[in-house]
Amino acid sequence: MKLYQKIARVASQKNTIQKGEELKELQKYLPIVKGIEKSVILLKSTENRIVIDTAYWHELLQEWTEHQIVVTPSFEGEINVRVTGKNVENIKSHLNHIFREALLKEEKVLEMYKEDIEWRIFLKCLKDLGWQCDKTNRKTELN
Repeated sequence: MKLYQKIARVASQKNTIQKGEELKELQKYLPIVKGIEKSVILLKSTENRIVIDTAYWHELLQEWTEHQIVVTPSFEGEINVRVTGKNVENIKSHLNHIFREALLKEEKVLEMYKEDIEWRIFLKCLKDLGWQCDKTNRKTELN
């Protein structure tokens, strides 16, 4: 089962604490790349429309742009992905690509992706605390 299918299945449930927790768990599979720190699947998502809030940090401009990723079924393919918000530096095309790629991943790939994301978050936390990682990101030492 692909990520968008899992999200749609959970989104079709009534708004309960369990639904909110399950959507929060599925957010771990959304892209965390340079410029995107967090994305949130909104409770207004349904089995026919997934809505994701995200923001992108434009390093050169030193500003955030806020976006919604709106995912709907497609007659021609699996999903349509539409990105709202300001199109600074053609970011909407980039966001469309990375979210489409993530939403179409199969469950087995998602588990590997989640582990990779958790590792990257862990390394970022170490660096934020002043630890130095080598090029393989395996050894660390305190500065």
